[in-house]
Amino acid sequence: MKGLILEGGGAKGAFHMGALKALREAGHEFDFVCGTSVGAMNGALIAQGDYDVALDWWKMLDTSRLFGFKKQASTVALFTGALRSMIKNGGLDTSKIREILARIIDEDKLRSSAVDFGMITYSLTRRQPLRLYKEDIPRGKLVDYLMASGNLPVFKTQPLDGENYLDGSFYDNCPVNLALERGCDDVVIIRTYTIRPIRSYPKEGLRELMIKPSVNLGGVLDFSRSALTENFNAGYCETKRVTDDLLGETYFIARKGAKPLSDALYALSDAKAARLASAFGYPAEEPRRTLLYLILPEAARLLGASALTCDEVLMRLMEYEARKRGVPRFKLYGVRDFAERIFDLRDMVSYDFVTNSVFSPAGVEITGREFFLSTLCDVYTKSLIDIN
Repeated sequence: MKGLILEGGGAKGAFHMGALKALREAGHEFDFVCGTSVGAMNGALIAQGDYDVALDWWKMLDTSRLFGFKKQASTVALFTGALRSMIKNGGLDTSKIREILARIIDEDKLRSSAVDFGMITYSLTRRQPLRLYKEDIPRGKLVDYLMASGNLPVFKTQPLDGENYLDGSFYDNCPVNLALERGCDDVVIIRTYTIRPIRSYPKEGLRELMIKPSVNLGGVLDFSRSALTENFNAGYCETKRVTDDLLGETYFIARKGAKPLSDALYALSDAKAARLASAFGYPAEEPRRTLLYLILPEAARLLGASALTCDEVLMRLMEYEARKRGVPRFKLYGVRDFAERIFDLRDMVSYDFVTNSVFSPAGVEITGREFFLSTLCDVYTKSLIDIN
């Protein structure tokens, strides 16, 4: 039995949606879905079979739509408006979140779905967690309990049947045990790395696929369009790395159909290899030997990649220069596309073969490590583009 577990995290829930897009493309299907807070909300939509509905809403969400604030010119102004609302109303008004959930959650559809569902919330009144499966939730109350699962302390208190509830993340923000107790022996866990407790779970005999971000996904209440888009793209790319075995450590490059990266190095003409050797102060008499046995090992040393293969060193070189030149990270690239993006930004560190110098946009000469890596990368990526 296969389960999906979604960690809570407010605006970080956009990461779930990107990850799920990639999982769906890879053919993953689930018998059980559970989560906490926004993980419960997203999970309910997945369990009722409405990923596309959920995705459409995430594409429209922003802070004004969720909390009723006018669109502000700055984060400071938005924070000030939120603080005033909290003081005046005893917490942020979540009525618009409830309206959205009431519109897109189909309780009858969820209850009749073959996909099981579970969630976590915490009763402040009873001072105990509620670990709920769909049959435990009173009929007609699904949206209420989803709101209870996501009731952060900064939100205005909304009692449910005479009890006050707290966001379930304060008990278990990633409820793997709900899936295991339901019989799942194969789980996909989508993390957001929100600072909340997570209960330990037995791993013996458990098949586990963990999807996790490699960057900080930002604040739980940062529902700006830029943050949500970035988190969605991060979820998609991080999951594609797992499902599609991509190239790269920090960027995401499709491996399928790609030639060995070293082919572009071997494709350099003797003349170009000789010019490169001369630029670095190496003998130019045997340029290919110099390239393979002096220049490439020096690049590996500078990149901290001495133990890696030739192809791995070349990939690390491109990623290093991509980060330095501002190539967007969370995008799925082909090898040629990635090389083109790096090469097209070469004006940021332009090399002059006549003077053997590298200049920044401000005209300041760059020497040493950056001179070596930038020049080698420009020559290499141009060759990579030419052979692909």
